[in-house]
This record gives sequence, C-alpha cells and structure tokens, in this order.
Amino acid sequence: MMKTVAAILMVAVLLIGSGYAQQDEQAVAAYKAALLIKLVEYVSWPEGQGPADGEPIVISVVGDSKVYDELAKIANFSALEPKPKVQHLAEDDEYTGTHVMFITTDDEATLATILGKAASESILTIGDAEGFGEAGVMVNFIRDVDAKKKEKFEVNLTKVKDASLKISSKFLKLAHIIEEG
Repeated sequence: MMKTVAAILMVAVLLIGSGYAQQDEQAVAAYKAALLIKLVEYVSWPEGQGPADGEPIVISVVGDSKVYDELAKIANFSALEPKPKVQHLAEDDEYTGTHVMFITTDDEATLATILGKAASESILTIGDAEGFGEAGVMVNFIRDVDAKKKEKFEVNLTKVKDASLKISSKFLKLAHIIEEG
C-alpha cells in the first residue's frame, strides 16, 4: 500500500512540476480523488461512527468541484468493499451519515461554518486551499509544493484526534504534520 501512495504522489509531483496541472484541471481533480480514496484505507473511525459492517463509506463533496465527478468514477474501481458512496452536498445541507468530506470553498467564514457543523460528527475533513490545515481541516492537499519537500499534503493531527479518528502512521509519514496548542 505504501508503494501505491508513493506512486500517486510521484504522479502529482510530475503534474505539478511540469505545469501540466494548471493546464488540465481534470487531471489534478483525478489525482486528488485517487489520493482521497486511498487515504480512506488508512483511517479508522470510533465504534459506531464509521460505516457499519457491510455498509459503504460515504464521501461527501461540499461545494462545487471537478473532484466530485472524478471521485464518482474512481470509487467504482476502489479496493474498498462495499464500494464508497459519493454524494454532492450544498454548504447548508445536513452532514449526517457522512464519513469523509471534501470541502471546496475558499471562503474562511463558509469554511468555519462547515467545520462547525461537521465537528459534532466523526467526519474526516479534507480540503485543498492554502491555510486550510491551520484553519481546522484534518487533511489538506498542498497546492504550491516546494520541490525540495516530500510532503504533498498536511494533516492537522489535533483535529484528527479531537474527532476520535485514527490515521495510520504509514500515511502520516508522508505528510506535513500540524499540531495545535
């Protein structure tokens, strides 16, 4: 599994480094969707908070994003069984039943509202905007990557622990860790 994550990250480096990512938003969305699906394999939820036995994990995309379309495609080919359920939610929808949430807003006030609603559940929150990790998103894809760094995403470990989630150390080794307070 570690080799798969490393291979996905290598593709990302090539896309970002070549400038191709800016030219083909769909390729970037596909990369993010693939990494998101792979990440789910490294997360465990507290008893009664994750998907019940035999039930699919529910991944919600909040806001507008090309990632939604790519997630829907990739989920069907995922190694997860049963296959993940991917849904699109508006910012003011209820998040009950969501296990993983990809947040697409760049607005700090909207982000705070979404995170506030999600905080009452053990929802793994994922974003892709600068500063999201520090703002409380659990996993944040880093857009402008310094080529000398290995990490391509950051994990707010404090928020992960607050939600009683656990992320495998295999995944955490590849991330920039943010620990609050």
